[in-house]
Amino acid sequence: MHPIQVGNYNFQRIYLWLQYSDKLPFFTEIVIELFYPNNMKAKGLVMFDHGFLIGTDLLFYPKLLLSKVNGQDTPLFQVNPSRYYNYSRAAIDHEWALAFVTTCHQQVEAMPWTDFGGSPRVGQAAYAAASYLIRYGATHKYHDEQAVRNSRFLMDAGTNGNSMGNRVIFAGHSVGGAHAQAAACGFDALQEIGARQLRPFDPIFYNGEVRPDHTPPMSKWNRSSMANPAGLLQLSPVDGAGGKIVPLLIPGMQAYREYLSGVPMPNLMVTGACDSACLSPSNSNPPAWIDVADRTKSQYAQMAYGSSDSWAATCMV
Repeated sequence: MHPIQVGNYNFQRIYLWLQYSDKLPFFTEIVIELFYPNNMKAKGLVMFDHGFLIGTDLLFYPKLLLSKVNGQDTPLFQVNPSRYYNYSRAAIDHEWALAFVTTCHQQVEAMPWTDFGGSPRVGQAAYAAASYLIRYGATHKYHDEQAVRNSRFLMDAGTNGNSMGNRVIFAGHSVGGAHAQAAACGFDALQEIGARQLRPFDPIFYNGEVRPDHTPPMSKWNRSSMANPAGLLQLSPVDGAGGKIVPLLIPGMQAYREYLSGVPMPNLMVTGACDSACLSPSNSNPPAWIDVADRTKSQYAQMAYGSSDSWAATCMV
């Protein structure tokens, strides 16, 4: 698929399969929709984590199997993660690329297409997607060196004195805002915390289901080809939608927020004054923010007060 040109930006849609680790025989579909300067000199990447349910189709599995037989698109291929958000103005003004990602989230086996929040796997997928774009560019042909060279859209660090060619701002809304907290921790923390939570992370990409050709495990990549978190933007973050956090199954993002409390990185949380989804304990566990005196019971507190190195800030609109 050739990119669609919109002014001086291109739009590209990339569809892949992701294996979180070669230790697990579990593969998930992943869709990335990307806007990038057509001069191929983006100064950075904003990776936006889709925060809504991507469908409640009870015929998901039959449709998935049928698509393999008749060659039709899989159910996720018809989902557009960029459809629900339009935050492109700031990115375009500053010549950054902007990507939206969603996966066939495995919340529980019976409902593999949903994302209720609280699952670090979604943040892992966002980090993996950002790293894929940095290394291979706006193409699904990771095995084609010419296609990769022609598709890399980020400015090299050596040609831009005030930026790095792999810097990424992770962002998200609602449950996607909490998932972005995990993604913003970076590769080493995702591996270390993931191992503790029985969610090993060393992602591999396939251009199709379990095809012989695939990318190397991310642990073998050069660090310059991996996402280097440069900031975190959370819009009304909800952790464990419905207030449900279940150890091992839905562990939530607390461990990642505690890690971020010691990271000197721009970290902004934005909530609404009447934003019950993220401010109520019955909807988010814990709430995003409570009040200025809160030091223990909110997502913000876990990021802001664990260390003097925290750059976390919050505002209410």
